[in-house]
Amino acid sequence: MPTAWTPEMVERLTQLCLMQDAGSYAEIAAVLSQEFTGEPFSKNSCIGQVHRLRITNGHPPGFKRGESKPKQPKSKPVKADERPGRKRKTLERAAPTPLPVQKHKSGTVPLIELRHGDCHWPYGNRPFLFCGDPARDASQYCPMHHALAYTKPQR
Repeated sequence: MPTAWTPEMVERLTQLCLMQDAGSYAEIAAVLSQEFTGEPFSKNSCIGQVHRLRITNGHPPGFKRGESKPKQPKSKPVKADERPGRKRKTLERAAPTPLPVQKHKSGTVPLIELRHGDCHWPYGNRPFLFCGDPARDASQYCPMHHALAYTKPQR
């Protein structure tokens, strides 16, 4: 790798890269090493310099030597309902029917039937049941359980 790329070296590298039959980067590095004696060039140093300088050989990005024409980007497969002339299938679903409200004794409301505005005070240790009485306005608990949950500190 040369200690520093001089403008003459960069100019010659650019000329070699733009030639149609320039060869590989290893061959370009060998030519540069012969022309600029005392400066060993490696394939990777030439590749790095070409990328830093954004030197192209007149072909679009992605073009590889030996190809007759550049590759076209692959198109995404088209789904059946996105093809021209096809109507998109829509699934119409009925709104879920609300569960019937059942009246329970206090402390026997299962979690799945607990609604907003019901007391969330838990009872038991499996199956989990809740109080279910009407809760206070800004609380999750009925007045009795609210008094139990929020006690004032004693002195």
